[in-house]
Amino acid sequence: MNIGVFGCSFANCSDEVQDIVWYNILAKQLSGYVYNFEFNTKDKSYGEAASSLFYSYKKFLTYCNSHDLNIFVVTDPYKFTKKIKAYDNRPEIFVPGIQNCDLHLNDANLLDTAKETIKDIKSWYIVNDDEFMLNTAELMINDMVQKTTTKTIFIGAYIDSRYNQNMTNHLCFNWGLWDFHTVQSKSLGIKASNFRESRTCMAAHFTKESNTLLANLLFNYIKFETKEVLPTSINHENKWNYYYE
Repeated sequence: MNIGVFGCSFANCSDEVQDIVWYNILAKQLSGYVYNFEFNTKDKSYGEAASSLFYSYKKFLTYCNSHDLNIFVVTDPYKFTKKIKAYDNRPEIFVPGIQNCDLHLNDANLLDTAKETIKDIKSWYIVNDDEFMLNTAELMINDMVQKTTTKTIFIGAYIDSRYNQNMTNHLCFNWGLWDFHTVQSKSLGIKASNFRESRTCMAAHFTKESNTLLANLLFNYIKFETKEVLPTSINHENKWNYYYE
């Protein structure tokens, strides 16, 4: 079984931690493997940090029917959709929220040519029609359901006002990965936003223990159609400073 994984940073990790990320753990449980046909690379998802739903939607339509199983992480539908060139010697970036605009504008390394673009993106976030973005997101999900010929699992990155009921009906859990991340933070006794994730101990924003638990919950859903409830805690072998800097 070859598996395609699509989405935002919850569906993406660095090469150093491919062995502990949830989708590769799950693939082994299913006697399969994750594959990226764009780069012809095993154990690699199509996910990209900060990416929009539209970005993942396009990737999905291109590659979904090349896989035996697809897993799609549904990100925030209100993100700006295009990448921009913001820094020298770095790849193009997404700007996923208005707060990110301010972070980039305060960065001394930001290219002069990108400043006006990011100011324009900030203005877009202020005047953007949220109802249009939400309805467009629903249409994209419905389109993916109709066009794929193979089984597809949808996981919510967020379960709150970002989704409408029709979108939520397609999701495998009644909770989102951000909720799962919040349980992880509480279990470690920290506010994760105050720290930087370790590149060697964290994958897709999760610890090895959290990734393993998430893979187990998804395995139960795929094999037995069990809609698992959100865990109340996650046991860890190490203290928080093993996972964060």
